[in-house]
Amino acid sequence: MSLSSAKKIQKICNYVNSKCNSKSAVGDLLSTDAHGNNVVPHEEKAKALGMHLSMVFTTEEKTTYNSSKVNHNATSSSFKDTNFCKDSILHKLSQLSVSKSPCPDSFHPRVLFEIRHEILEPLQRLFTTSYCLGQLPADWRSANIIAVYKKGNKKDPSNYRPISLTSVISKIMESIIRDFIMEHLFSNEYFSDSQYRFIQGCFTWL
Repeated sequence: MSLSSAKKIQKICNYVNSKCNSKSAVGDLLSTDAHGNNVVPHEEKAKALGMHLSMVFTTEEKTTYNSSKVNHNATSSSFKDTNFCKDSILHKLSQLSVSKSPCPDSFHPRVLFEIRHEILEPLQRLFTTSYCLGQLPADWRSANIIAVYKKGNKKDPSNYRPISLTSVISKIMESIIRDFIMEHLFSNEYFSDSQYRFIQGCFTWL
């Protein structure tokens, strides 16, 4: 076998292995109580992580809004209700990352992407009804929490951070509403020149 052929085979094997390898699950943990015993069963590990996350959870205090830097000369217009048109829904569906994991509602992004043209009208009706009633389906208000290892001792629950997997369909609706809100704020010049955070194309140095 020539050297070039061996390199090609090696590249193919590396590609296959990269697709086959699964992320390792959370290993044994140390309990968060005073004893610090090993936690092996999956249910107990979930409780240990949940206990730690509940201990470090903080409630943000309400802050007073400072309107001194707002452009008071901006022309104000009434906010129009969000229009869930099929073009905006199709645009969001076409941008889905098909490699993401399914969420509590069991709709995989790959499936939503492949049938995006067929589900435009049902999603339009669903989004409009949910928005007008001010209600969300129960599946949209639940999330799958995944513990992601950061660094340090893998047995220490404090070295994991939670990732919430929520409904993809719900996030599409949220994204459309956000676009309408941002368009309204920009068109009426509600943002000051000092506003950079959460604005596309702007960033801050830490």
